Amino acid sequence: MARCNWQVGSQAVSKLVDTFAKGAPGEAFAYVGSNGFVEIGINRGNASKSLAIGRGTQVTLTTG
Repeated sequence: MARCNWQVGSQAVSKLVDTFAKGAPGEAFAYVGSNGFVEIGINRGNASKSLAIGRGTQVTLTTG
């Protein structure tokens, strides 16, 4: 399986988890939400505040 990396604004996110609950507390990760979209989250945290991102933030996906 190819490794995926997301650049979310100026922040790098490299972990993809099956469910939100599998993300480590305080660590940024990506997961597929209930609507089928890739979402960025922080378990027991606020990704928007912690990563200084919000609606309209550019997201770049690279694989390799």
